[in-house]
Amino acid sequence: MVKKLKPTMYHSTICLFSKRHVQIAKVIEELEELKEALSTKDIFKILEELADVENVLPYLILIYMPKEKIEIRFTGEYDYNIICDILTKVICLYNEHPYNAHAYVALKVLTKFLAESLYNIYQEYNLHPSDVDAVIDSKRARTIKRKFKEIL
Repeated sequence: MVKKLKPTMYHSTICLFSKRHVQIAKVIEELEELKEALSTKDIFKILEELADVENVLPYLILIYMPKEKIEIRFTGEYDYNIICDILTKVICLYNEHPYNAHAYVALKVLTKFLAESLYNIYQEYNLHPSDVDAVIDSKRARTIKRKFKEIL
């Protein structure tokens, strides 16, 4: 399985109507929620939170590294929890020091590792990409409806 994570018109539109720091806070929140769901081993909660993470990771790409290609694929046994902890710290570090080249490289590498670690979650819990995509589509539809209500 290889699944590409890339910003879509949905992500660009949401970024247009939301501040950057709000979207980054949402990314960090969703990363932590998946970590919590994994600790419960509740398959439905994991499915929902995995969909949330897949839905928000493109914001990191859109905001920080628009030319990067990020994929969920097998490249090794990466521990999501460890990578999640380090990535959230690096996001905060990079936001405080946006011109630090080392923080930028770490952000890019860890984002790729995190996406690749999602593959292991798919395998461990026998999840199918179409199930996750269905949850993502449902959440996006609700978000767009809510944003339009806010605008009007």
